[in-house]
Amino acid sequence: MKRPKILITTNIPSYVEWLGQIFKEGYEIIWEVPQNLSNIVIRNHPDLIIFIPGAANLNYLEELFSTYTNKPVFLIKQEAKSQEVAYAFRNGVADFLINPDQTQILDLVAKLLKKKEEHPKFSLAKSLQRLKTYFQLSKKLPQPNKLAQLNSSLHFNSLAIRNMELEAEEVDPTFSENALVEVKLMGKLEINIDGKKLTDLPGKKGQGLLGYLFYHYPRPIQREVLMETFWPKVASSSSRNSLNVALHGIRKTFEKFIPDSHILVYKNGAYSVNPEWELKIDVQCFLKYWKKAQAIERSTGTYSAISCYEKAISFYSDALLKNDLYSEWIQPERENLQETYIAILERLIDYRIEMQEYKIANHYGEQALRLDACREHIHMQMMLAHYKSGRRNQAIRQYQRCCEVLKEELNISPSTKTRELFEKIKNNHAL
Repeated sequence: MKRPKILITTNIPSYVEWLGQIFKEGYEIIWEVPQNLSNIVIRNHPDLIIFIPGAANLNYLEELFSTYTNKPVFLIKQEAKSQEVAYAFRNGVADFLINPDQTQILDLVAKLLKKKEEHPKFSLAKSLQRLKTYFQLSKKLPQPNKLAQLNSSLHFNSLAIRNMELEAEEVDPTFSENALVEVKLMGKLEINIDGKKLTDLPGKKGQGLLGYLFYHYPRPIQREVLMETFWPKVASSSSRNSLNVALHGIRKTFEKFIPDSHILVYKNGAYSVNPEWELKIDVQCFLKYWKKAQAIERSTGTYSAISCYEKAISFYSDALLKNDLYSEWIQPERENLQETYIAILERLIDYRIEMQEYKIANHYGEQALRLDACREHIHMQMMLAHYKSGRRNQAIRQYQRCCEVLKEELNISPSTKTRELFEKIKNNHAL
């Protein structure tokens, strides 16, 4: 039986030796030092490629994908910035392992070889799920033996669950204009009851708990999950008491405004915000309009979906619960929502350029770059918008800005496509 051929491309010999021990049985291993592949004859035809950047920067991915077409590639690094992970996924890698153990590597290789006939395609949902974990790891790497446990729960982040729930619901996000309670989770927690802003919010823990329940509305959350989320290192009896105190504070706050109805419902060991209340929650509006836009675009095209895409971004005013800096559950959800927001902006920029509305296109571009300055594709879009609007000098400055931020943040150069666009702009070619 033919053994699967794995190409390891790295300039770090110790990694090759380590991986050789992992794959010592059942695989044929080839080692290749990163180099310019455009002028050499390819003699190796691997089934799978493992890229370990080391001194080589991530731009080498372009060489790999252009040379070894339709072959799955995954990366391994000891540590990584969130921008590096995002860049790798946007450029088509199958996965990105940070400080992995032997089991993770073998499991991923087996999975990719099983599907080797399918070239991995960029998936927003998959990258969001992956980035959830990797953004956390890039800030504080856990011990290797904990990574497998993290990976096993990778696909069950809250935003992914909410997306599945929303897909199962009617996509038309028609909320009552006279909603009893309007909740703003984007930015600082803000609650309006019957048109009046609630100023006497519960304490910091109560606000965190309230934000969590509103974010997951109408899904009930088990009491033990709330205890573990907000009091993770506290004895069970103490965390239960702390939870009861926080819930009592929430109830008291709302009783002043709505004395005849309870904000919280407890059933079968789980708490939820009262499903009978008329609620308008900005995160849900954002996600529902996004889902509706996608559904419209699939059925009738981009033009018909634009108003829903623009309605969606109108609900994204700031980072999710930005004043809560310490609750561990929030940061991955913040990143996921931000990724969705930027993806919508990219869509709108393309459309506005097509409509020759270049000023609006660049406005959307600036909004995206304020959140992630390393979005090379958005720099390209803005270069094109500036150039097509007759602002060639501004397009050149945009390219210089792109070069500077990629060098500073990722220590990489712009991609071939970006450089080619710059040359066309510099030489005044028609675009």
